[in-house]
Amino acid sequence: MNKFFVTVMAGLASATTELYQESFDSMVFAPQEKGWFVKFYAPWCPHCQALAPVWDQFSDEHPEVNVGAVDCTDNSSKYLCVDYMISGYPTLLYFPPVADDARKKYYEYKKNRAIDGFADFVTNYDQMWLKQ
Repeated sequence: MNKFFVTVMAGLASATTELYQESFDSMVFAPQEKGWFVKFYAPWCPHCQALAPVWDQFSDEHPEVNVGAVDCTDNSSKYLCVDYMISGYPTLLYFPPVADDARKKYYEYKKNRAIDGFADFVTNYDQMWLKQ
């Protein structure tokens, strides 16, 4: 069973895509023109709870980037969080668009958690610190 779905907040569909171990690579690293901005989170985390509406609003307002979320407490995703060395919540990683031969690069966002900052980051990620 594929666990890909669109998250639903307050009865309204959001453009944020919930990602799982089994679908992550095939979705994030598929050849495509849009990158993925992914939030790694824990549902019990107060910082994650505060970020949730901002993250969904960013997703709704910026269709030029794929916006995803990984629940690090979910059994089907916890090893994905280990693979990316997620040690604090939320952790925000940007995965640029990839071609068939591209390395699996990603960049960590560490600035203010605001829509304008997110938008600037996804357009200027190559000027930021490369995590891997």
